[in-house]
Amino acid sequence: MTNLSFELQRIQDKSVHRSERRFLWEGVAGPFGAVKLVYPEAGTYGEHWTSWTEGERIPSFTFTGIEQADRPSMRSHQLSLLDPGSGEYRPCDMSRPRGLTRRGRALRILAADRQYTYAQQPSKRNHTLARAGVTLHFARSSWMNPRRITVTGSGPLDALDISLGVLLESVYTRELSFRGAVIAKTRRFTEGLLDLSD
Repeated sequence: MTNLSFELQRIQDKSVHRSERRFLWEGVAGPFGAVKLVYPEAGTYGEHWTSWTEGERIPSFTFTGIEQADRPSMRSHQLSLLDPGSGEYRPCDMSRPRGLTRRGRALRILAADRQYTYAQQPSKRNHTLARAGVTLHFARSSWMNPRRITVTGSGPLDALDISLGVLLESVYTRELSFRGAVIAKTRRFTEGLLDLSD
């Protein structure tokens, strides 16, 4: 598909206790049908949280990381893609941002033999997922648990691109901003010094 535009709407059951609450977004991604983004997955409250995607005609990804600001973060993270043949989730490669430039702060992802980058735009509510010839833009109505996530894409998009991009909207990604990258580098440096002193 060459061009695509759709919206995810937040659906949340406020009648349950916070410790049992899930955040859920649903939408229809054109010809790819219904898509859902959910976090945290049942049983993951505590140190690690897991988010996941599912849909009519899209593959399922999961992302697990240490909880930060009610989301899984990139600390001790694992990105996985469901293998439809075996029914098991296979790990994907994802590098944490290391540099302070916009390019250096972008995530580098290898999923299903495809190279992706995921970067924050000047506004922390906007992100872009890109691979050769394909770009997906994500605009959140607010930074924390937005009511709407608007998705627009160009190039020969497919279901894998949509699922991965939607999943990453559930991840705590402040490290992709300049300020967040500086704070993360300082934290890692301090943790390294503490490890040396043990």
